[in-house]
Amino acid sequence: MLPRGLFRIYGLVLGNLLLLMGGQLAYLYFVPLEQDGTPLLLPAVPLLPFFMLIMLCSGALIVGALLQKMPRPLLFIPSRKGGGLPPFRGYFLPGQGERYYHRELPEDDLPLPEMAEEPVEPPWIQPVPSQPLELPAAKWLLLGFLMAIALGVAVLAEKGEFLLLFPLAFVAAFSFPALLWVSYIYRRTHSEPEPQRMVLIALSWGMFATLPASLLNDAGGRLLGADPMLMLEGGVVGRAEILLVTVVAPLVEEALKPLGLLFVMSRLRTPYEGVLYGAACGMGFAMIENMLYDLLVLIWYGADAWTINAFARGVGSTVLHAVGPALVGFALALSRNGDWPAERVVPAAYLGGVIVHGAWNGAATLPFIFPDDPQMATNSWVALGLVLVACLLLVRELLRRGLAYDEPQP
Repeated sequence: MLPRGLFRIYGLVLGNLLLLMGGQLAYLYFVPLEQDGTPLLLPAVPLLPFFMLIMLCSGALIVGALLQKMPRPLLFIPSRKGGGLPPFRGYFLPGQGERYYHRELPEDDLPLPEMAEEPVEPPWIQPVPSQPLELPAAKWLLLGFLMAIALGVAVLAEKGEFLLLFPLAFVAAFSFPALLWVSYIYRRTHSEPEPQRMVLIALSWGMFATLPASLLNDAGGRLLGADPMLMLEGGVVGRAEILLVTVVAPLVEEALKPLGLLFVMSRLRTPYEGVLYGAACGMGFAMIENMLYDLLVLIWYGADAWTINAFARGVGSTVLHAVGPALVGFALALSRNGDWPAERVVPAAYLGGVIVHGAWNGAATLPFIFPDDPQMATNSWVALGLVLVACLLLVRELLRRGLAYDEPQP
């Protein structure tokens, strides 16, 4: 049986996808795209503003329903007017019999036990323990990701009725790599696991952050005069496109992803928790971005390109999105414990995430900057591999230091 946490996460994906689509349509409705200086208007759809409003409201309701607090347990307290019994033994005191049972205490009745000076709460009036995150282990998610890629290759090659299995492969391919990292970091704790709701809040913010990130990136591209579609079309990118990919996008995305930590600030007590919630924000962002890029490449280039893109993004760019917010979460938790001043370590952590993100995007654009040099494709893969190793080492070191800080002392 699948863990229930997976269903909540995919519900959050659906809700945030509706928010993303509604927000994008609303943005294009007021700020249309341009091609060669000519605005490209949206198709004339009847009641389009109401359709956008329905998507936004539906997405907000789904996300709100999945992230709402668990209601407090109902406690039955008998009513005095109804003549119900007192809730626990502490009310059986001399002088109370007439009040509750309309009869006096007999003189020859057995003596009552001595009561404690301070009343003890009944066992059923205790705080409800938080629910842990229900996710498969990282090894099973990795196996599921590899099987999804293989299944996608098989069904896209066979086609026919086998294509009905492709949505399963598509969903697992864009989501399992991100959930793998969340599960791996979550299961490393030495103390009580973090509440599921708080981790889902961080994940959901990362998913939602793709909307403002896409709008701000588009606004930055308009200011620079860049054409983001040149890379998909195989054209020669210019200075504006390079600045958009290597400078604007890292600055915007690495600033938006860690903002989700503000919603879980009460849980940032140790650096490990900073790494966990920061990585969760990044993994939510990576899930939606992987889904959009996989879908775009599948439509634009076909099945073979989807296989390469899904595998490369699952192995590479997914962990990239964990580095920046994990650095910020680690630094923020250190500053809250008084080890380092926040005004120094948090900006430094943010800039570290921007540099790593910019290096990854720069390495990925080398073949587009030098399209006539066939060696650049090889150089690009080598550079991406080096940045990937750096990302893995960074996340591993942050997690190791966070756990060492959180480890109970003998």
